[in-house]
Amino acid sequence: MLKGEHEKARQIAEKLVSYKQQSIAIATKDATDLGLRVREASGEEAELFWSFHRLWVEYMIEYVSSTATGDC
Repeated sequence: MLKGEHEKARQIAEKLVSYKQQSIAIATKDATDLGLRVREASGEEAELFWSFHRLWVEYMIEYVSSTATGDC
């Protein structure tokens, strides 16, 4: 994506790590504003992304629940 554009890659990386919340999604417009080249996912791609997201959420909740100590 940024092959040979080391300075641009560094600038984008700095912007990404400066986000205060790491769990937010980066929308297409946000990514474009950062300088990334992006495109909307096709119907099948979008379905696969959402399936992956749902599985990740399900398993993360299961993992956090199974490792919770109750010491909050």
